[in-house]
Amino acid sequence: MQYNSSWDLNRASTYIYAKTSTENITASGFFLTFNNVSSVFLVTNRHVAINAETFVISLYSSIEEDSLRYIANVSDKVIFHPQDNIDLCLIKIDNLVLFPNNMTFDSVQIQSIHESMIVSQQDAAQLNYCEDIIMFGAPHGIYDTKNNLSIAYKGMTATHAGTECFGEPYFMVDLPSWPGSSGSAIYLCNHETMRNFENTKLLGIFYEAQYNPHSAPKNNEYIHLGKAISAYKLLEFKKIL
Repeated sequence: MQYNSSWDLNRASTYIYAKTSTENITASGFFLTFNNVSSVFLVTNRHVAINAETFVISLYSSIEEDSLRYIANVSDKVIFHPQDNIDLCLIKIDNLVLFPNNMTFDSVQIQSIHESMIVSQQDAAQLNYCEDIIMFGAPHGIYDTKNNLSIAYKGMTATHAGTECFGEPYFMVDLPSWPGSSGSAIYLCNHETMRNFENTKLLGIFYEAQYNPHSAPKNNEYIHLGKAISAYKLLEFKKIL
């Protein structure tokens, strides 16, 4: 079997169970590191964390057992994007509680995306209108609980990733788009970018499924489209870290 980076990209992703004072929701996220910053950050959407009290996240482990970490006091750890209309946030991964009790930090393996893998605004402008993409997430809270691995979706960009869609700071993707996918990492998926982990290119972060605007009220009809924030928006966090 020829190796590609999909294994590593999956291990950099995580399922999120967010507990608030009024409801619990499922979402997705991934791990990211920046130059000259020692911390590892969990990336997800602003709307996932804004009212959250506690996160439960899944982590890849060397022992074949469901391994979870609790992030308490999310409001004390979350860093929201400096622009309110950008649906992104970072959460510093520290002071975590492992579950189950036999889980150790030595057995937990966190694979992180590095900022050098982010498609820059300049490079995004040079992309084709339609690019093959792959996304890792937990739709409706579904993920491989035995191996702590996310679900992979393949699709393509539906609008140009280097151009704001409808004048808003996002582009559209043509792939299965379901609740629970918020915060999923979207990567370029071709022979060059999938050849090894270092060649990986993070293109965007999924944040919202697109519904049929003509569907009946309160009857959200999915149309296989979603909205994604350009990954280069993550670099704007560096000025506030």
